[in-house]
Amino acid sequence: SGEIGAGHEVTAVYEIELAATNNNLGRIYLRYKNPDNDLPKEISKDILPSNIKSSFSSSSERFKMAVAVSKFAQILKLSAPPPQIDKVSEIISGIEAVDDTETDFRSVLSNAKRLIEIKQGK
Repeated sequence: SGEIGAGHEVTAVYEIELAATNNNLGRIYLRYKNPDNDLPKEISKDILPSNIKSSFSSSSERFKMAVAVSKFAQILKLSAPPPQIDKVSEIISGIEAVDDTETDFRSVLSNAKRLIEIKQGK
């Protein structure tokens, strides 16, 4: 959560643990200022069991890319335990890059993977 300036975008990835229930799993709130009249507005959406994909492989390509980027960020932050860089590469294999940002990410990921291999003597 936080403020995002006009013309900017952000992807937030949250991991939640689901309880065994048929009720709402939660609610997402989004507050923003209408650019036309500068008045605040809030929208919300329930998270329903039917919104949850049965497996990661059935998720959208954009979601998979967001997860790969967040896992790579964990590697850079030296999270304990860090995700394996091969797993990050595996997530984005077969996903078509839709813009220069995703193409650049692939290049950075490839270079980082190569540096790790050199350091490990592979």
